[in-house]
Amino acid sequence: VNLSNAAVVNGTMDLQNGGLTLNNNTLSYGINGSLKYSGITAQTTTDAEFPSSGGPRNLFIANKKGLTLHASRTISSLDLGYKLELGSNTLTVDSISNIGSNAYIGTTEGGVLAHTPVGASQVLFPVGTTSYSPVWITNAGTADRISVGVIKDNEESLYGGRLKLRWNIIEEFPGGGDYTIQFGWTTVMENTAFRADRVNNARIFNLTDTTEAGTGDYTTQFIKQPYTVERGGITNLGPFVVGMFSGQTGLIKTLGIAPNGFNLSQNYPNPFNS
Repeated sequence: VNLSNAAVVNGTMDLQNGGLTLNNNTLSYGINGSLKYSGITAQTTTDAEFPSSGGPRNLFIANKKGLTLHASRTISSLDLGYKLELGSNTLTVDSISNIGSNAYIGTTEGGVLAHTPVGASQVLFPVGTTSYSPVWITNAGTADRISVGVIKDNEESLYGGRLKLRWNIIEEFPGGGDYTIQFGWTTVMENTAFRADRVNNARIFNLTDTTEAGTGDYTTQFIKQPYTVERGGITNLGPFVVGMFSGQTGLIKTLGIAPNGFNLSQNYPNPFNS
């Protein structure tokens, strides 16, 4: 599409096939202007239809083959019908809808999703790599903008099983936060040792100093995917992993967990046999 004159989009511009050429003209969006990608092959954004200033307030991902963001952008709302890859860029949003196991934000190359603000109401960060690996965050401290990304991490744990993931969580103004963080994952991101004993391996560690993050009991959910583990009292953010990264860990509180199996061990001494 060739733009022959300067234009203001007040409704929704739907980019289906091909690209947009400005021909030295200016494209800007009205206060409620939206941009929708609905091609039948994978698409990548460009400065032409998605400028750094005067860009769309709302973004719709309606392409089954997915969309890749070419540069960091800030929008008001994101409608995630399908997968959005960030590359190494940052996407800042106020609200996200239409989230699912096939409709999430890929951050494999180091990109991050920034959400403003995060306070007492739980906020979902629908991030993932090749699989959906979301994070839910509640902040009982000072509300702050939080950025979340996740990448693959295959380094072995010395103490037991782990997830093959590393989440990086950053606050805009360090200090003053009191976070409850819930991490989610699918079975393909579990190593063999973790899968064999999810109940005992599901612990949250901050890799900045390899300490177990937070205080109090853990809450877990292993009935349906994404499986989750949650803990409160987290005041220091950074790179997080889930697994056994220490010999001593906190207590777990289960939430409707089906047991992995049963085992009858020998009693000694046996109270029924002298």
